[in-house]
Amino acid sequence: MKKTKLFFLILLFSLLPQITHAYQCVVEKVYDGDTFLCSGEKIRLIGIDTPESSLNHHIEKQRSLGDTKTILELGRRAKKFTQSLIPVGTKVEIELDVQPKDKYGRTLAYVWLPDGRMLNEVIVREGYAMLLTIPPNVKYEERLRKAYRYAVENGKGLWGETESQLQVESSSQTQSYGFSCSPERPIKGNINRRGERIYHVPGSAFYDRTKPERCFATEEEAQREGFRKAGR
Repeated sequence: MKKTKLFFLILLFSLLPQITHAYQCVVEKVYDGDTFLCSGEKIRLIGIDTPESSLNHHIEKQRSLGDTKTILELGRRAKKFTQSLIPVGTKVEIELDVQPKDKYGRTLAYVWLPDGRMLNEVIVREGYAMLLTIPPNVKYEERLRKAYRYAVENGKGLWGETESQLQVESSSQTQSYGFSCSPERPIKGNINRRGERIYHVPGSAFYDRTKPERCFATEEEAQREGFRKAGR
């Protein structure tokens, strides 16, 4: 009898839908495009990385986007977009993955909007974030990758159209940001439809026709980011 009851309990739990939304909270402040305060808890979105909107050491990791002024301007645009999705007072649902916290004590989460959309995915799909996959939190990696490819291929948000590159005004000059790499960071990094990260050096067969998603100063930098050199 006990074995029979145990069998039915196991069967019952196996048929229950997977619980994904751990809890709800209310947005109090948006710090950055990918970080916000929710019911007293600092939330960091999993799988994405928006440009920094204020000066800090993380900017050095985003040099492929351009100089400091360019990164900060892009970051302000990303932050504004996130604020439009989760204004103060918005109730959202928090979904955790394998690792619940990062080294800064922030809660790592997938965030679900009141209309049922995933905030992480919307930000990427609309072109306001790059991918940042850090195991073991990879539950929606492929979903976010598809959103990223869509944004780049359709010139969404920060990526812009090739013909109408994002213009960032500084006090001394106007700098463009689009599908070209600067002379200081000429190596083009591209993620193909299969998710392969490939970089192209100047003079290589497909360099001129490649629309870069990342730009690198050296091949070593590209390799550290998980890119491999194009075959020709």
